[in-house]
Amino acid sequence: MYCRTSESRNLMARNYKNFYWLICLALLLMFHAYNGLNSDEGVILNGAWNLINGRVLYTDFFEHIAPGSFYVVYAAWSIFGVHFWIAKLLGVSAIFFAGVGIYYTSKLLVSQDRLNSYGSVLLVGPLIYFLISGFWPAINHNVMNIPLVIWSVYFVIKEINLRSYLNACSAGALSGFAVLFLQHRGLVVIVTVLLFYGAMFLRERDGYWLKVSAAFIGSALIPVMALFLFWPPSILLEYLILFPTFHYINVNWVNPAGFLITASFIVLITYLLRFKATFAVCFIMLLQTVLLLSCLLRADYFHITLILFPLLMVAPLIQGVPLTRNSYSYSWFIRVGVFFVLAAPVILPIQFLSARPLFMDRSSDSLALSYIEKHCSNSPYIYAGPFMPGIYFETRKLNPSRYGLLLTGLNTDAQLLEAAKDIEVHKPACAILNYQIVKKFHYNKVNPVDLYITEHYEPVYQEGDTYVYMLQK
Repeated sequence: MYCRTSESRNLMARNYKNFYWLICLALLLMFHAYNGLNSDEGVILNGAWNLINGRVLYTDFFEHIAPGSFYVVYAAWSIFGVHFWIAKLLGVSAIFFAGVGIYYTSKLLVSQDRLNSYGSVLLVGPLIYFLISGFWPAINHNVMNIPLVIWSVYFVIKEINLRSYLNACSAGALSGFAVLFLQHRGLVVIVTVLLFYGAMFLRERDGYWLKVSAAFIGSALIPVMALFLFWPPSILLEYLILFPTFHYINVNWVNPAGFLITASFIVLITYLLRFKATFAVCFIMLLQTVLLLSCLLRADYFHITLILFPLLMVAPLIQGVPLTRNSYSYSWFIRVGVFFVLAAPVILPIQFLSARPLFMDRSSDSLALSYIEKHCSNSPYIYAGPFMPGIYFETRKLNPSRYGLLLTGLNTDAQLLEAAKDIEVHKPACAILNYQIVKKFHYNKVNPVDLYITEHYEPVYQEGDTYVYMLQK
């Protein structure tokens, strides 16, 4: 009787968990079932669209992000056809598997704790992450990078708990693949793991940590080195390292209030978990700190909330926070307060979602796109700028220049001049401009591209802040 009861309880628990994941997946699909012509999503769509049209990344068109996202969307389109919703489904899947990784990593962390009463509290972290994602651009290199990072962390924690070279190799390989989607975040994870292993070696003087470091970095280098099979080191160094390092800060600095609030909360969580500071928890909090520092150049809502997963992983441990070293008194105030603060970023996505209809497809509803398709069809090229790269994919047109986005301060004067010359050579039928999108980047209209368009094109249509200019005859 006891065995049957135990089995039935386990079955109910599994069914309950499966139902939970189905609900989460449905929420994600509902949150992201729209095409808002988002410029960040347009970067990936335009890159994959260029690949579909035979253009070579970093040679025929310029990007300063790693190639992974472009080629994943390109591969999916090559198999299933060129559709926006296929790319969107890839992004939603990335968010979903990131949330699953948060759950299983939390499960590893609480398995070392003396309490066994966590129950469904482990499911809160992934749910918060899914709700927060409602404001993210799903088709994005940051989003497609994050599940690889999270599952790499999972195997690092598993290796710390079980001391297995296989786990270290798995963590290293996933970190290496993460570099292929977002170079700096993948490198941040690799460096943080190696720093932690080095600290463990200095603490324990155990040669195991040197061996596991070698296994980790060796596995991480394999996918990274694969880049050199397709592009020379000089191009990768210039486009993926030097260009973002010296130009990104010029247009991406934002108010640091969000950064400071998040940093304060990390300090609070670290203090609350001071009596639960296992090696695994220490690594998680170290990684959270380093990830936040890596967001300093663009500390906006999207980039900060995306990297809050380490806090969500350790949040269930707050359930058993001891108020004194010798007492395990429980404080509902602390538990509820921590989860409330973690859930606070959910408010913005809910407001955003309530302001738009579900399953919105701007590609068919946009009057500007309809106008472009009707009146700009006599040329294979259009120019969409300064930062509307998705228009190329939506209209199935090509960019006359190598640059999917052109931002003064980010792009060099030489690049702007090159783009203006390309526009002059290819003579796109229309130029689509929206300066409101780039207002936050302090865009300067006095540049070769805008001056050429003003001189040779005339405005013929307007929808909101989007203007369509037509080549003068």
